[in-house]
Amino acid sequence: MIIGITGTNGSGKGTIVKFLCEKGFKHYSVRDYLIEELKRRGMAVDRSGMIFIANDLREKNGSNYIVEELYKKAGADGGDVVIESLRTMGEVEALKGKGEFILFAVDADPETRYSRIVERAGEGDKISFEEFLGQEQREMSNPDPSKQNLGKCIEISDHLFKNDWTIEELHEKVSAFLGKRGPGIEKHVRKFSAGILADCQIKKRVKTGELKIIPYEEKCVQPASYDLHLDNQFKIFRPHRTEVIDTKDPVKDLMEDVDLGGRDCFVLHPGAFALGLIKEVTGVDNKHVGRLEGKSSLARLGLIIHTTAGFLDPGNSLQLTLELFNASPLPIKLYPGMKIAQIAFEELQEACEVPYGKERGSSYYGVNSIQESQMHKNFEKFDASTGFYNPEN
Repeated sequence: MIIGITGTNGSGKGTIVKFLCEKGFKHYSVRDYLIEELKRRGMAVDRSGMIFIANDLREKNGSNYIVEELYKKAGADGGDVVIESLRTMGEVEALKGKGEFILFAVDADPETRYSRIVERAGEGDKISFEEFLGQEQREMSNPDPSKQNLGKCIEISDHLFKNDWTIEELHEKVSAFLGKRGPGIEKHVRKFSAGILADCQIKKRVKTGELKIIPYEEKCVQPASYDLHLDNQFKIFRPHRTEVIDTKDPVKDLMEDVDLGGRDCFVLHPGAFALGLIKEVTGVDNKHVGRLEGKSSLARLGLIIHTTAGFLDPGNSLQLTLELFNASPLPIKLYPGMKIAQIAFEELQEACEVPYGKERGSSYYGVNSIQESQMHKNFEKFDASTGFYNPEN
C-alpha cells in the first residue's frame, strides 16, 4: 500500500507520517529529498530554494521524477510506504498508477500552522507570517503538471483532515478513515488496531496517562506485558453457611476475610478456591483494554490465578481481583509481594462510546479491595419478549 501525504505547510503532515510509521509504514519525503539536493549543490536550505530545485528537477527529468526516485527506493526496501510532501499533479498521477494508493490532504488555520513552523524552526521555516502566506499563495495553483499545484492536490485527495485537533484526535481520525475503506484494505486496517502493546509502547502510554500502573517500576515491564504482585488480602468460602450457591442471591456471608495472623504466606490447599488481590492499581483509558494472565512458573506448580475473569475494561482503574485455584495435589504457599500475574494491554481500533463506569452502572468500577460476586444484579429485570435477565439499568 502507498499512502501519499499532501497539504499546507505546518498543517501536521509529519504527525500523520509518524503515526503511520508506528504502524509499520516506511517513510519517504519529497521535502527531505530536496533538502539533500540543495546541500549537494551547495545552496541555501530555504523554501524558495526547495521550490527552485523541485521545478528544475521536474523540468529536466519529467513531472513525476522525484516521486519515481522515491518509489524506486521504496520498492527496494519493500513493505508499505508513506510518501510525504506531494505538491504537483504529476506526482499524484504517477503514484495513482502504482496500484493501491490513497492520498491524504492535511490543512489547518493559517495562524495555527505558522505558530507550528515557528516552534519547529527547521531548515526553510525561518520566515515572517507575511512571507509564509505569500509563499503558500504562489504554491497553490499552476496549470503545469510539473509545478507546485497544492490547491489541486488537496482538492482531489481521498480525504482532507482539518487538523485543528489534538494529536490523539488526529490519530483517531486517520484510523477511522482507514477502517471505513472496506475489505480491500482489510490487512492494512488491522495495523491500526495496534494489538498487544510492546514494551516501548507500554512505557510511553504510562507516561501519557493512557495506561495507569501504580506503583510503576520500569523493571517490571516485560516484552509485551507488565508483571503484577500479590497483595495481602484474601477471601475464602464458608461452605457450612449454605448448601448451594444461588446465582440469583447475593453472596453476603458466604465468604470471609483471611487474617494471616502475622504469617508471611497464605496457604492454598489442593482443589481449594480463594479470592486474592493485585497489589498495583491498573487502569486504561477508553481506547485500551487489559488482559490479566498467569505466570508460566506458577502455572507449572498448578496455580490458576483467574478462573475465567481476566479482562480490564476501557475506562476502568482498580486493584484487580484474582480467582485463585490450586490444581496441584499439594498445598501451595503464596507470599504477599510476590510476582503473581502479568497484564497485557491492547489498543482498540476506535475509542469506545461508553466506557466502563458509573454511566453503565458497572459492578466493579474503581474498587481497591476484594469485592465478592455481584452476579445477582443481573437478575433484577426479566424481559419476557427475549427471555433474558438484565440489570435494572
